[in-house]
Amino acid sequence: MEDEKRTRLLEDLDNVRNRITELEDSEREQAEAEKKLRKDSERYRHAIDVAPLGVYSVDVQGKFKYANSLLLKTFNLGNMEKAREIDIMNYPAFSQSGVSQEIRRCLETQKQAVFEHTVEDRNGHQTWLRHYFNPIIDKDGSINGVLSLVDDISHQKNYQNELKQQLGTEKNLNTILSELVGVFDVEKAINSTMGHLGEICQASRVSLFVIYEDGTKMDNTHEWCASGVKPQIDTLQTLSLDQFSWMKKKLQQGQSVQAKDLAELPAEAKAEKEFFAKQDNKSFLYLPIKFEGKLGGMVGFSAVQEQKDWSKDDLDLLQIVAGVVGDFLERKIADDTQRDRDVRFRRLAQASLESIFILKNGKILDANHLVGTLLGYKPSEYLGKEFIEFVDSKEKEKVGKNVAANSSKPFEATAKKKDGTLFPVEVVAKNLLIQEEPMTVVALRDISERKGLTKEDQETVAKLKDALDGTIRTMALTIALRDPFAAGHGESVSKLSTAIAQEMGLSEEQVEGLRVAGIIHDIGKVSLPTEILSKPGAISDAERLLIENHPKMGHDMLKDIKFPWPVAKMVLQHHERMNGTGYPAGLTGDKLMLEAKIMAVADTVDAIMSDRSYRPAKGLENVIEELTKNKGTLYDPKVVDAVLKVINERGFPVKN
Repeated sequence: MEDEKRTRLLEDLDNVRNRITELEDSEREQAEAEKKLRKDSERYRHAIDVAPLGVYSVDVQGKFKYANSLLLKTFNLGNMEKAREIDIMNYPAFSQSGVSQEIRRCLETQKQAVFEHTVEDRNGHQTWLRHYFNPIIDKDGSINGVLSLVDDISHQKNYQNELKQQLGTEKNLNTILSELVGVFDVEKAINSTMGHLGEICQASRVSLFVIYEDGTKMDNTHEWCASGVKPQIDTLQTLSLDQFSWMKKKLQQGQSVQAKDLAELPAEAKAEKEFFAKQDNKSFLYLPIKFEGKLGGMVGFSAVQEQKDWSKDDLDLLQIVAGVVGDFLERKIADDTQRDRDVRFRRLAQASLESIFILKNGKILDANHLVGTLLGYKPSEYLGKEFIEFVDSKEKEKVGKNVAANSSKPFEATAKKKDGTLFPVEVVAKNLLIQEEPMTVVALRDISERKGLTKEDQETVAKLKDALDGTIRTMALTIALRDPFAAGHGESVSKLSTAIAQEMGLSEEQVEGLRVAGIIHDIGKVSLPTEILSKPGAISDAERLLIENHPKMGHDMLKDIKFPWPVAKMVLQHHERMNGTGYPAGLTGDKLMLEAKIMAVADTVDAIMSDRSYRPAKGLENVIEELTKNKGTLYDPKVVDAVLKVINERGFPVKN
C-alpha cells in the first residue's frame, strides 16, 4: 500500500515538473513574441516618424495625441511633450490657416475631407500643404478624434502654375501660327503677326527691321501701333548700324535686348539711348531674327505711355514668333534654291486642316508650323523621319496601311507627342504630284475635345483624382495603424495585381480599378480588435469568424463611395476561392469577378512572403509551390500562369 502511494506521489511530482516546464516554455515563447511585437511596433513607429508625409492625430478636445517629426518641424511645435499642451483650435498656425476649422468640421460630420493652405517660414518662403482628414471612430460608433496626413504639394502647385502659363503661351502661339498657315501673302502674314503680338504683350509699338545684305544699314519694313500711338516707320529708313553697335553685338550672340527704364542702359549704349528717347520710348525689348544662321534683322516692342517690364512668358512667346517671322522674311528674300519649298508650303497653306505633312516614300519631307505646335517637336526632329514614328506604336501598321491606301477618307488614330502623351486625331491622306514628283500629303486634326473631356474638365478630373488618391492613402495608413503587419501589404498587392492585369491584357479602366482596390482591400480590418490582428499564437474559432468577416466589413464601408470601378465588390470577393472554400460567402469560380481572382492570387503571394504575427516570411519557392499545387482548385489557372510569367520572365520585384 505504501509502495502504491509512493508511486502515485512520484507520478504526481513528475506531472507537476512537466507542467512547470510547459508553463516556463509558454512564458518564454510569449515573452519572445511580445519582444518581437514591441520591436516591430518600434520599427513601424520609427517609419512613420521619418516618413516624408506629416502625420498627426488629435482628440475630440483638439489636443495632439501624436505627431511625427516632420509635422512638428513644419508647424514649429517643438517636441511631442510641448505639442500635447497646445490647443490646436486656437494655435495660430492652425487657426489662421483654416486647419482648426476643418478639424472641427471633421469631428462634427465624421466624414473624410481634404484641405489645402500655405505656410511661410521666417524667410518668407511659401509652402503649399494638403491635409487629408480621417475621423477616428470607436467600436460603439462614437468619434474619438481625427487622423490627418499632411503632404507638401508646393512642387505640384508650382507645376500647375507653370503649366497654366505654358498653356496660355501655347494658346496665343497657336492663334498666331494658325493665321500664318492660312495666309500665304507674306506681307499680310507679317502684319497680322505683329498686330497679335502687340495686343498680347500690350506693347505700344511693334517694329520689324531688316538688315541690308552688306550688313551696313537697316530699314524699318513693318510696323504696328496701338491706338493713339504715332507711327515712326517713315522716319526709320536706311539707318546706319554703326549707331547700334552695342545692340548689334548682343543680337548677333542670340541675346535679347531690353530696358524697363532708358536711364538703366549702360554707358556704351549711349547712341541707342538717344535713338529710343527720340521715339518717345520709355521701355523696349528687341529680339534677333536670323537668316541662315546670321543676324538678318530684329523685331522690337516698345512702350511709350509707361515703363513696362517684359515677363518671361512674353519673352518665350516673342522668341518663338520672332523665329517664325524670320522664316517668312527668309522665304521672301530666298533665292531660287528655296522655290520648291515655297511651292510645298503654298499647297500646305491652301489645305483647310490643322497640321499637315508632306511625305516622300513614307518619310517626312516637309510640314507646316502647326505640326510643331501639335506634337511638340522642332522641324529638325521630325524631318526625314518615318511618319508612323509619331503615332502610337500599337497603331503603326494600321496607320501605314491607311496612308498608303490613298482613299482620301478620314480615319481616326492615336498620335504621340514628344513628351509621350497620346491623344486622338483624325487623319486624311492623299497622293499628289508636287513638282512632278509623287508625294503624299497627310493632314492631322486633334479631336481630343470631340472624343472626350475639355481641358477644363480634364483639370477638374485631375483634381478629383488627387483627392481620391489622398483618401485612398489615408485609408491605407488607417489599416497600417491598426495592423502593423499590414504596413506596405496593400501597396504590394496593388502593384502585383496591376502587373498581372496588364499581363492578361485587361483594359486600362480595369487595371486602375485593381490598383485602387488593392491598396485598401483589407480596409475591413480596422473593425477588428488589435489584439486579434497582432496575436502571435493560434486564434480561436470565434476570432477566426471575426477575421473572416473583414471582407464583408470592408465592402460595407466602401459600397456607398461612388468609385468609377467596382472596388467594394472586389474587396468583398478577394478571399473567395474557385472551388467555393473561400470566405465570406463561399462563392465558386463562375460567380467571381476576374479582378477578385487576380487580387486573391496577389494577396496570397504577398502574404506568403511577408512576416506575420504568428510566423516569419517564407521564400519564393513556397509561393510557386502554393500556386502550382492549387492551380484550378483555389486559384484561376489563367491568373496563376500570368503571375508566374510576371515573376519569372518580367522579374517583377516581389519580396524575398
